[in-house]
Amino acid sequence: MTKYFILIFFSLYFIYSVNAQENLLAYYNNVNKAEIAITKESYKKAGRFYRRAFSNKQIPFAVDLYNSIITNIKINRTDDAILQCFQLAKYRVGKNFFINNSSLTSLRKLQKWHELLNNIDSIENSNKLYNPEILLALNPILNKDFNTHHEWQISNKNNKLKEEMHKIDDSLSNNLIGLFQKYGYLSEYKIGASVQCDTLLLFQPIFYIILLHNYQNISRKDTIFSPILRNGLNNGEVTPTFFSVVQDHGSNIEERIFYGNTLYVSYLGSLYRTKDILDSNIKKGTYNTYINKLRKTIYLCPIEDLEKKIFYNINNPNSEFRIFGPADKIVAFSDKESEEFFYKNSVLIRKNINK
Repeated sequence: MTKYFILIFFSLYFIYSVNAQENLLAYYNNVNKAEIAITKESYKKAGRFYRRAFSNKQIPFAVDLYNSIITNIKINRTDDAILQCFQLAKYRVGKNFFINNSSLTSLRKLQKWHELLNNIDSIENSNKLYNPEILLALNPILNKDFNTHHEWQISNKNNKLKEEMHKIDDSLSNNLIGLFQKYGYLSEYKIGASVQCDTLLLFQPIFYIILLHNYQNISRKDTIFSPILRNGLNNGEVTPTFFSVVQDHGSNIEERIFYGNTLYVSYLGSLYRTKDILDSNIKKGTYNTYINKLRKTIYLCPIEDLEKKIFYNINNPNSEFRIFGPADKIVAFSDKESEEFFYKNSVLIRKNINK
């Protein structure tokens, strides 16, 4: 009988795990479709995709929720938009986020808007997963990291200070690991979403810089954070975008899976992709096929869709939406040799990317 119940338990657990992964896949696929619709200004279609996405994930990511709010405003579904503002407030974006955000102006005439602002504290406190103790423990780690790297920068990057800085980086990484072990993954629902200048939602959490310094300094194939991030990814607490950006920014990317998010550069009105280790290891013309297989394993959109979002961001620098599609911009090179080196080590994606 005991064996029978154990078999039932594991069977149910397996079914639950499969359903959870299918729901996550549906969520990310629909969010990607919504963002592509936004790049085409097809806001009604985007709204439908966001509604489908949120039906697959009880706690959506703050950036996706915000983009849905803006979409609903554009298609005059203001009742839906204000309800989602109540939901976004639980991520502790702050009262000033709603007051100072000009994209939300059309909601200010609604009675629910005043209810939102007048009850912001109680709405924030209704999020029972939020834990202020985490921020109290996290802030000293972030302050130490900032002061250490600032001191090295103003020292003209002194080598002795650099060695000491790396030791401190390792110590701060271990401190952050301790917080993960105590509280689980520090999701934006637990510590609040990252907001810049009261109005700009960021894609990365506030502790991103600690992860980045760890990945850049480590010499091994993996880092102490990779298992934590991957577990958070599979549990729907870490976005595929954030997971891949941290991996891609490491100092030893040739030894880790690379997802292709961080190589794009615009120059003289054209978009280029900087060549990476894959270009010399795979058959010419198969880069997109190869890297899309890797991206698919962590729910990332195809590289072709990422490029559409990059084009959109370049042509809409003041967009109200927060869509991930990064590309560095080179204004000019200091000499002809540098420009020739750039062309030699880059792949042209599209000419005349500006409208």
